[in-house]
Parts: sequence; structure tokens; C-alpha cells
Amino acid sequence: MKLTSTLIICLLGFNLLIPHAVAEENLRQIYNDKKDSYTLSTKHVDKNGNARFVNHLIKQNSLYLLQHANNPVNWWAWAEDAFKEAARLNKPIFLSIGYSTCHWCHVMARESFDNIETANFINDNFIPIKVDREEYPDIDELYLTSVQMLSGKAGWPLTAVLTPDGKAFFGGTYFQPEALINVLSKIDQTWRERQDAVLAQAERLNTALKGINKASKAAESIDAQIILEAAKRIDTSLSQTESELSKPGFPREPEMLFLLHHGLKTQSKSAIQTVSNRLLTLAASGLHDHVGGGFHRYTVDSNWNIPHFEKMLYNQAQMGKAYIEAYALTGNQALKDTASKTFSFLLETMQSPHGGFYAAMDAESEDSDGNKTEGAYYLWSHSELTDILSKNELEIAEAVFGVSRQGNFTGSNVIKRNPDNFNEGSNSVLNRQQAVAVLDKLTAARATRKPPHTDTKIITSWNSMAISALLAGYQVTAEEEYLQAAKKAADRIWKLSYQDTGTLKRTLSEDSSSVLASLEDYAYFSNALLDAFDILGDTVWLERSKEVAKQMIEYFHDSETGGFKISSSIGAKVPILRLVTARDDATFSGNSMAAQVLVRLYHRTGKVLYKNTANQTIAAFSNQLFANPEALSGMLLAASKLNSGEVNHKQYAAKGNIAILSKANAEGGLEIKMAISDGWHVNASQVLGDYLIPTKLISTPQTNCSPLSNISYPDGNLVSLGFQEEKLLVYEGQTMLIASQVKPHKNGCRVLSAQLKIQACTDEICLAPETIPIRTSTHIHAPQDK
Repeated sequence: MKLTSTLIICLLGFNLLIPHAVAEENLRQIYNDKKDSYTLSTKHVDKNGNARFVNHLIKQNSLYLLQHANNPVNWWAWAEDAFKEAARLNKPIFLSIGYSTCHWCHVMARESFDNIETANFINDNFIPIKVDREEYPDIDELYLTSVQMLSGKAGWPLTAVLTPDGKAFFGGTYFQPEALINVLSKIDQTWRERQDAVLAQAERLNTALKGINKASKAAESIDAQIILEAAKRIDTSLSQTESELSKPGFPREPEMLFLLHHGLKTQSKSAIQTVSNRLLTLAASGLHDHVGGGFHRYTVDSNWNIPHFEKMLYNQAQMGKAYIEAYALTGNQALKDTASKTFSFLLETMQSPHGGFYAAMDAESEDSDGNKTEGAYYLWSHSELTDILSKNELEIAEAVFGVSRQGNFTGSNVIKRNPDNFNEGSNSVLNRQQAVAVLDKLTAARATRKPPHTDTKIITSWNSMAISALLAGYQVTAEEEYLQAAKKAADRIWKLSYQDTGTLKRTLSEDSSSVLASLEDYAYFSNALLDAFDILGDTVWLERSKEVAKQMIEYFHDSETGGFKISSSIGAKVPILRLVTARDDATFSGNSMAAQVLVRLYHRTGKVLYKNTANQTIAAFSNQLFANPEALSGMLLAASKLNSGEVNHKQYAAKGNIAILSKANAEGGLEIKMAISDGWHVNASQVLGDYLIPTKLISTPQTNCSPLSNISYPDGNLVSLGFQEEKLLVYEGQTMLIASQVKPHKNGCRVLSAQLKIQACTDEICLAPETIPIRTSTHIHAPQDK
């Protein structure tokens, strides 16, 4: 039955202020106390500019929820009270999930949720709940999966209808106003007339969701051959020319980061080149903000022309990391320049003065007439450019940056770079200088515009990605600013999000934390703390990482499947199915990152619990890995590190008792420093018995580098050990090995490759011999023994 707006009003009575009538008295007081701290996002204001409606969301701190706190919809936050109310009134729940910088979330809010007639219908027949997906990624994942099963598609705004106990039975994404009323009226009628059938449908879906959590029946280990085959599939996928114009273009950072690691470990020139080419394409595209730096979340077309204009912290972090790692492996200056510009945007625009980084910048901004439209801050009309630029500069903008009179987006221009007329890596100084001059003028002009709204909440997992990215940037460039920003963010999260509360929190405001952390927060933060330990060498970072990982295992690990549930076992406010999923989307999943961090902790501590739990996690998703490796590239990365060790400037052996730092020296050779813990030693390169395993550095096949030669070993110390009478030659404490290249300055040499073979012992025991893969970029400039 289709209900017109007029009929809805008649059915509900002519009181259009029903939402206001249900608002509690104290909500108005909270609004009065809070109204100056956020921007109203409603057209319903009185003559004094105060909101006519106030709902339960006014109690929240989330910017997204506050954007809806003055809708005529009587929204509830995700809390037990809302579910109790639904059960008491026997009403279905209308669930809407989004985030503050989402363009289509804003559109649906203006069209439907700020419409009094629509609001009255929702209020009368449903209990409406709003969720900020950035606060509750586990709730978002549960209902995203549910809607995907129900409708075959999912996205934001996410729209779902639930039973009073939280089981979904209908779902979709954005609905136009008439379509929303039409579908909700049918749902309401069905709920009233055939509730048993609705409940049965909800139970069937819930059973299917529980099936996701079942342990793999054919769990297998992921060996090197499987990883190699998966890498080839990902390589092929990333190198394909995009052609489906209607298909959105996402950067796919997790796959690029996996392929870079794989290319480094296996010395695969193809894998590294595939990622480098893709990154260069993205740097030239409309996804990249050429004027201000940073990257938009995705483009609406697969040719990377027109973005959705929101900028997310996790995109800046992952893209910055990918660009700087690709530069370290290729020496391509264009990759380094893009990384530097991305990090500058991160530090200058998204960094909180208190430490840490803001979540996102809005897709919408005000145009010259004061109207909010998508991308207004980033778009340029040809007439504007004519006013800003000289005739010669305008010609350069047309040739290099693709601007035109007709534009490429609603009559305006998204700036992109034409690779045929400008090559970042070219020797054309004139082109470069002229193009930079044009961008400088556009930067000055943009500074007069009102920037998009920034969601200033500090999200633990996303900040952890930024910390790791900046530390990677510091490792390559020695930019002290990167290091200090990373340390400041890590310290702030540790204090406010963990130390002051005893359990990790997901979000921070100025001086407090709220919302319990999800799996991804624990995993990413533990990983970032390990990155800090590797760079700084201070064991305080390792101890913090271990403490966070301990809670991660305690609160999230599922003994039945071997994987991790994405929701914590503590603090649950309402009944919710705790999913065990590992699909990588825009970022590595919580399970993928948990497996990676456990492998890294095992290498640094030798604690078998970490290794066993990592093995269980990888095995739990082995069937999915075989079927669709592209969707679990983070789990492939964990398996690779578990099978054959990490490849980084700093590696570990002997259960973490030996740290191995490698770097290229000024002469083009390789230097390896072993820091051996007290009470441990390794056999020297010369041994006094045939049964002993000597320390040996072996050159492995190089890519564009000469083989290593003239390996210089230090003299061993002659010692007597308690378990034998014969004396031994050993290395203890700090030990340096040096190797040179046959032709040290061979053109194109980017990564020196070798294997270090050692056997570590104490006075009482000897461990099994170990082989550590050495991969050292010749483009790393940071001090590596800080």
C-alpha cells in the first residue's frame, strides 16, 4: 500500500510536532547547554535560531549523531533502552548507519529525516536508532553483512529494519523520500498482519550469520606456494586497465601493501612495478587533491576522474605508507614527492594540537553563495580560473591539469594531471616550475574558501595506521617531524584511551575517551606500538604492545573457530551477534591485523602463545584464502611473515634475543649490526669444530644490484661454556658484518638482498639454526640505531 504524504498526516493526526512531544524535558536542557558546541543540521529552527526538535542523540558526543540530534525523527542511540522500548511497544527498529562526512548520508538526512511527515511516520511505527559506523565498526559490519545477504548490495547510508531483539529482516542503502515511505509502509503493514513470517525471516538470516562464525572444516596451513599464486592473482588484478565507467574506483591499499611486501621478500620486480605504476596513476588522477594534498576516499568512475570528496584519515595513512615504501623500493622521486605531500596534508590539516589525528573531512562544503554542495571546496569553474590565472597559466592548467570550459563535474573542474603533458619524473624543469606556480595560485585562492567540516574525533585504529605510516616515512626520510607526530599520537592514545581507563577505547575527544575499542583498534594499536619499538629501540613500546595484545586475546579470541570476534566480550549493552570475519575492505580487517601483530610479537619475544594463536587465526580463514585471496591480503601477509620471517630494516632472531639491523652504506655496500642480549651468543664465522654452525652472510639473487662480495666478519671471542670443555669462538653483544657490491654503483640498484645464517646459544642450550632474509633499501636515510 502506497501512502502519500497527505494520507500520512491524516493517519497520524494533524499534530506535526509529535517528535517534539516525546522529547524528554532534560533533552531540551542538554541542548541548551550544548548548542554552541556543534553546528545545527536542520531547517527546523525558531525565530531565535534554536532547534525546534531535540531527540535522544543530543546526549552523544559523535559529530554524526549530533548532526541528527535535531531531526524531527525521534532518534535513539545504540543502547539497551532503545531495544527495551521496541520490545515494550512491539515495534520494529528502523536502523540507520552512516558517518559524518558521507555525502549521501547528508542527502538522505535532508530529504527524509528532516522531513516532518516522514519523521512522524517513522516515529509512529518504528523505534528509530542512529549509529555512527566510525564509533561502532562491529555493529556496522554485522548489519552491513546482513543487508548484503538480504539485498545483494550494501553501503552508506545503511538502512535496515530489525526485530526488537536486533535481528535484521530488511535492508538497503540510500532511499529517495517517496521510496522510503513506500517501503516502510509495506514493512509496517507486514509487521502488523504477518509478524510470525517476519520473525521467521529474521531468524533464517540470523542462522546464516551464525554460519559465518563456524570453524573451517578443512583448515590448512598457508605455504609459500599458495602465497605466490595469490600474489600473482593480486598482481594481475591491480595491473588491469580500468574500463567499467560505472564501477567506482577504490585505491585498494591493503592489496598494494601486501604486494609491496611480497615484492620485497621475493625480489619480484613485476610486483613492485605493478604497485608503483598504480600509485603513479592515482597520483595523477582526480582521486588525488593536487592543490592541497591528500586523497579522497574513492572515485565514482573506475578511470579515477571524479571523486566523492570526503577525505578519510585511513586513506591518508595507508596511501602515505604505500607511496613511501614504493619509493624505498624503486627510487622514483615522484613517489616520494606524493608521499611527502600526503604526510604534509596529514600533519597540517588533520593533526590535533593535543596529539593524534582527526577522523575525516566532509564531502560537502559551502559554495560562494553559502549553499552546501558536494565538492565545492575542491572544484574550479573555468571563469574562476580565468580570474585567478594569467593567460599563459590558464593554458598550462588546460594542458597539464585537464581543465576546460565545460568542466568534468557539474560544469566545474576536478583537477587532475595529464601524464602526456607533464611527467613528474621528467627533466622538464620549465614544465615543473610552471605547473607548481599554477598550483601555488590555486592554493592561495582556495585559502579564501570555507573549508569542509572536519570530524575531530580521534579513532584509535585509524590513528594507529597514521602512526605506522609516519614512522615508515621517518625510517626512509629521517624527517624528525614525522617521528615526533607519531610519538605524540601514540602517547596520547596510550594515556587517554588505555592507561586512564584500564581497557582500550575506540574514540577520544579533547581530554577523555569513550566507546569500548573493537578488535581492529586493539590490533592496529598493538602493531603501531611495535613499529615504535623497532624505530626507537625503547622496550617501553614493546611492553605496551604486549599489554594491548594480551587484552585483545582475552576479550576477542574465539577458541571454537580459532579466529577473533570483532566485538569485545566485555561491555556489550544490547544483544548482538559477535561475528568472526576477516574480509579486508578499505583497510586490513581486525583479524588480518591481529594475525600480523601476533606473528611480529612472536618474533620479538619468542612467546609460543603468540605463534600458536596466529596459526589458529590463519587456519580459521584458510578456505576463504584459497577461494578469494584478494579479499584477505592482510591474512596472506601474516602467513608470509609467519612462514619465512619479516623483511624490514630491523629483524629479530633467537626468540627476540637478537636484533638485526641492516642498512646500505655510502659505498653501496651492506652493513649488518647484530645486537645480542646478555647471556646469549652466536657462533663466529670461524668455528673450532665441524659440528658447529658458523655465522654466514650469503648473497642472494639481486634485482639491478651486483652480487655481494668481500664479506668482512669480526673476530670471534674465545670463551668457555658450562656444558662443554672445549673453547668456542663466538659473537656477543654488538657485532658488525660488512659486505660490498662487486660493482657498488650499478645503475638502478634499489634493494640489497642476502641471507644471514646463525645459530644462537646460551651457556645451557642452543636453538635450532636460523636463516634470516635480509632486504635493505638503498633509499633509506634515517638513522637505524636510534
